[in-house]
Amino acid sequence: MPKTINGKRCESTKLECIEVLELQAQGFTYRQIADCTTVSKSNIAKILHKWKV
Repeated sequence: MPKTINGKRCESTKLECIEVLELQAQGFTYRQIADCTTVSKSNIAKILHKWKV
């Protein structure tokens, strides 16, 4: 998960989730999505699982 300035974990933003979903729909792999965004591969998997893609 992204971290704030004080180092605490925070949720991925809606914009990040939408971007991950759009890239996945275009056929990008988790690694390619991670390279294009600030979201880690594990968080990409969590986002896609949450949205049941």
